[in-house]
Amino acid sequence: MYNGIGLSTPRGSGTNGYVVRNLSHIQARPQKRDERPIDQSQPAARKPNKEITAHDLKRKVEVECMKLQLKLEEKGLAQDEIDTKVDEFRQQKLKNIDFAQPRDAKSLKVHETHLLKEAKSKENEKVARAFRIDRQYEEGQAFNQELQQQKKEQRIRDREARQEEHERQKRRRERDHSDDDYDKEKQRRRRRHRDD
Repeated sequence: MYNGIGLSTPRGSGTNGYVVRNLSHIQARPQKRDERPIDQSQPAARKPNKEITAHDLKRKVEVECMKLQLKLEEKGLAQDEIDTKVDEFRQQKLKNIDFAQPRDAKSLKVHETHLLKEAKSKENEKVARAFRIDRQYEEGQAFNQELQQQKKEQRIRDREARQEEHERQKRRRERDHSDDDYDKEKQRRRRRHRDD
């Protein structure tokens, strides 16, 4: 034993007694803390690329066309006939394909990342509409006191403007009614005057 390390005696241990460093041990790297400032907003999620999603959908159509072609070749049809049937099938599928159609993320495979992103974004929009979350909402706004104060002042100004408009309309209606009453009274006097 050297400096309190190792065996006191190598007898019965099956070793020669030398202390050797374990080369297979991997030390854990120290975890770095997130260096972003607290008030900085989260990075925007990357949107799915429309061209890639369109390409994936067209690729699926081509796979179906290849399956049809193999099936027709097994039946022993002529190559010209196979080509025309496959082209008709392809045109029909491409005409009916809807690139804007929402897709269920559960039915997609892991490698279809852009289709998954598109499906997830549609799902997030649905949830936001269900909870009536504003599109301009940013995470953490509720804790920004200056922003909340500005919003409060804006709501107060909007409410005062609505009240002023309401009062203006109310006065206009009263004035219109009083004008109508004046006109009616005037007409009654004329009738009386004619009758006399």
